[in-house]
Amino acid sequence: MDMNDYTYCGRYIFDQPGFYPEIVKLPLQDVERWNDLHRRVRITFTNFWSCARDTLCNDAPEGYVPEELEEDSSVSTKEILSYSWRGLKEASLLLKTIISTAPIGTAETDMLTTQDFEVLGRLCFSQLADLRHRGAFSTVSQTFASFCRRCITATDKDLRALPSHWYEETLLCIQDKATSITRRSAGIPSLMAGIIGADSTTKSELFVRAMSDLFAVAVLGAENANIQDSRLPQVHALNCIKEIFTTSRLSASSEAYVGEGLDLAAKTMNSEV
Repeated sequence: MDMNDYTYCGRYIFDQPGFYPEIVKLPLQDVERWNDLHRRVRITFTNFWSCARDTLCNDAPEGYVPEELEEDSSVSTKEILSYSWRGLKEASLLLKTIISTAPIGTAETDMLTTQDFEVLGRLCFSQLADLRHRGAFSTVSQTFASFCRRCITATDKDLRALPSHWYEETLLCIQDKATSITRRSAGIPSLMAGIIGADSTTKSELFVRAMSDLFAVAVLGAENANIQDSRLPQVHALNCIKEIFTTSRLSASSEAYVGEGLDLAAKTMNSEV
């Protein structure tokens, strides 16, 4: 069995109905064993990401080979890329299962502390902000959305505040990565949609704020007619708006912005860049 097999088995076990309620009923010694297992799984998530990050975040991941494997002719770049993104996919799905249902708190029967949750959420955020492999960030985006939804329903005020913090950091990503644009802006639109989609009510203050901020960036003119010399946060903003319009959870909220979106599209199609 390879790592993907183990993570699949773990996901199958953790995803069983009543799995965590049953742990609460166990003797304290057994609960401590499950706590230790969760700790080891969290460490594995971090360790795996440190191994796969350079490959999956490279601008041309299909041609990237880590330095330690450059002289190994038995391993191709295609195999390295495949192992990396499949591993991240399975790890991310297992993480999604855990953070969606595991009890969070400081009690002996809680599997995650608030700090554990925030650290894992930060890991997921970093992955989406930096990933370049589409198959990888499409899976991670689902996990990050689960983080945000868990925050919205949490009773802990620190957890409820996380989506707002992540939103501010996503706005910074739009600006910081303005010189590194791709056709789909990689995982930035998924970050935005995951955060504001957690609270899908039409009166969500964060949604209204996000639309205002994104439209404000999207309408800006390019700094330079030469695309190679210009910072283009507008591209990321437009891709975020597109993601919002195509996300089913946000369909009711975004309906009021369809006219404004069409007007924006017409104007940007006339851009010199």
